[in-house]
Amino acid sequence: MDKIKLTYEDFEIGQKVVCCESETYDKEQLYDIWMTVGKTYTIIDLDFHFWDKICVKTDNKSSHGTFLPIECFVDAAEMIRITREKKLKRICK
Repeated sequence: MDKIKLTYEDFEIGQKVVCCESETYDKEQLYDIWMTVGKTYTIIDLDFHFWDKICVKTDNKSSHGTFLPIECFVDAAEMIRITREKKLKRICK
């Protein structure tokens, strides 16, 4: 079964997302564009011209925002749920 590809329509401006490693971007590439793996970012813009990207403000102080591939992010609420499940499994062992 193919993995469902998310588009800009699956997100909202103001939504919190967490930067994560992806298949096309590794930690060094994300560092080069001023992103931190594991840090929470807020979506500041969405555009149909960039259907597979979301715009977030990067860690670079002078940056206004950068459109980055959606695969570099995971929803913050989903990340919290996954973390809780892992902790519960570890405690129950």
